[in-house]
Amino acid sequence: MSAAMPPIDNAYLPGDVRNGTKDRRQQYDAALSFERQLVGELTKQLSKTAQPADGSGGSAATQTYRDMLPGAMAQEGTK
Repeated sequence: MSAAMPPIDNAYLPGDVRNGTKDRRQQYDAALSFERQLVGELTKQLSKTAQPADGSGGSAATQTYRDMLPGAMAQEGTK
């Protein structure tokens, strides 16, 4: 994914990351990035199955929301 993750407030970090070394923080950030990418890929597959019952592609608004679903779920799911 090309979108960078926003900075994480230190209050939300686990204690071993918050009080750990710079290397530990980098490992934590890398793990979060991987998790976000994984959730994004999984939700892309889910959004492909979100088709209207009549088999049509739905309206333009429906398609827009369907396209936004993976990124939004990945962002919220990895907070």
